[in-house]
Amino acid sequence: MHRTRLAPLNFQTSIVVDDYNIPRFWSTIWLDSFKTRLANSTRARYCKHLSQLYKHTDELYGTRSLDRAITNLNLDQIEQILSGFLQKLRRDQYMVRQPSGSAETWRICKDFVFTLLEYLAPIAAEASVATILLRLQHRVQLYDQLSATTRFHRHAAIRLIPATVLGELVAIFSPGSADNPFKSIDQQWRNWLLFNLYLSLGLRRGEALLLDADCIKQDKVFSSKGVQEIAWLTTFHSASQDHDPRYSKPSLKTTFSQRDIPVGRELLSIFDIYTHNFRPRSKYPQLLISRNGLPLSSARVNSIFCRANGALSRSARATLNQHHSVTLSPHSLRHTAAVYRIHSYMSQGDSLDIAIEKLRVFFGWAPNSQMPRLYARAYFESSHQQIWTESFDDFIQGLTASIGAQCNVEA
Repeated sequence: MHRTRLAPLNFQTSIVVDDYNIPRFWSTIWLDSFKTRLANSTRARYCKHLSQLYKHTDELYGTRSLDRAITNLNLDQIEQILSGFLQKLRRDQYMVRQPSGSAETWRICKDFVFTLLEYLAPIAAEASVATILLRLQHRVQLYDQLSATTRFHRHAAIRLIPATVLGELVAIFSPGSADNPFKSIDQQWRNWLLFNLYLSLGLRRGEALLLDADCIKQDKVFSSKGVQEIAWLTTFHSASQDHDPRYSKPSLKTTFSQRDIPVGRELLSIFDIYTHNFRPRSKYPQLLISRNGLPLSSARVNSIFCRANGALSRSARATLNQHHSVTLSPHSLRHTAAVYRIHSYMSQGDSLDIAIEKLRVFFGWAPNSQMPRLYARAYFESSHQQIWTESFDDFIQGLTASIGAQCNVEA
């Protein structure tokens, strides 16, 4: 921020300048054209907030990159800038415990960017006006529902597993892999199914342990595309509770946790191979069975993930620590699955509110739970951090590709 000194005192006003004391182009236009009635003190405060956005953008993309992005209507880069800046504000606010300042900075900077985009979009080339306006409207809807402030609860932290680490976990859990630390082939297939239930469907630890051996149902439906086969998983059966010898019995977190979840071909294939070939004989109805024929316990699940964590390379464990000290657990896979899901919904064109409600149903949260919005914020943050190195859809489809030959043989 800088106050001009060449003009008479009555005409001096605050402007935003770069490191060479050159006025920032679009901030000057915005303040002089759209905020003409601001008091001097208010204008100075606006300049202070805008300076943060410009400084953040300069550090990431170079000097004057924000003004260039606005001039060129580069919406992809503007989205990256705003999502990264929102993440920075929320991180700084968490560290210094000053939510009001972060909220005002976000509000002013968002107003600055979108006001200019709304002004510039109709001036663009005629053929692209409709597309630009449509994309702009979508961006406004997304960011209007996000906030720089957050409550300081420990559970608010979202722990995502980077794709590079997921790649190693595939090798560790894949049956027959040289990196698989589990000895027997039946254990390997059980743990491979367990890994996929947590990652693909985002089940809670206890929800997976409550599943019965017949938890997945299949049917055929008629549609405009012809006859299609569908499969879904039911997260709870009363038989699991009636015949459960475990000392520490798993349970559903809430009544909303009981739900039907669509199942893809990859997970269905793993489920069929395990249940038909490697599930031990047992008098109990639970899907996941230990070597002694008893339902798998929570302590055993913790032991499985502890052993998998020990099999990770040193660089993979260092990567987990770099991302907010992420620990490998069923719940970290649930976090990862939830952020992917909301990314998938929004990529299909759903508004943020619709995506959040879909997420709420899929993961079994209560109507008043704020967890879906936390995952929405984590989606924007992870986009900026580039945690994903590849499409999660492609990743999920590739889970069985590495053992495709084994699937054919065992089936």
